[in-house]
Amino acid sequence: MGFPLRAAAGTDRGSCQATDGAGIPRLRIILAAVLASLVLVHPAGGHVKQPRPKWLPKIWYAIGMCETRLNWRHNTQSYEGAFGFYRGSWDQYKPRGFPEDAWMATPKQQYRVARIIHSHFRYTGWGCYTNGNYRVFL
Repeated sequence: MGFPLRAAAGTDRGSCQATDGAGIPRLRIILAAVLASLVLVHPAGGHVKQPRPKWLPKIWYAIGMCETRLNWRHNTQSYEGAFGFYRGSWDQYKPRGFPEDAWMATPKQQYRVARIIHSHFRYTGWGCYTNGNYRVFL
């Protein structure tokens, strides 16, 4: 079933456009659907998949990709670094001499702190692991 053709407001019958039946032009509906699908397919802003550093195990690559698209400089009010460290966790588990914030640390420093946290809590500290979303990056 197609959309009915209706005259746009203020136009004559010779310049009809396809609408959804409520007066919304079909092109706007299509564009809205395309934009919504891009947000759903690329929840972290559509970033290109980052290559896995050779030293980083596949499981940690998958968690980092899921959490922040492996953005080593990720920095929000609550979470930072490629593994999405909660700021309080970074402060509690970083070794002496590491940068104050995770996003300022090197990738290997971030991985080291992730392993320290993992030694205490396994993978339960990462939402992408506990909800299983990391698997799409393996």
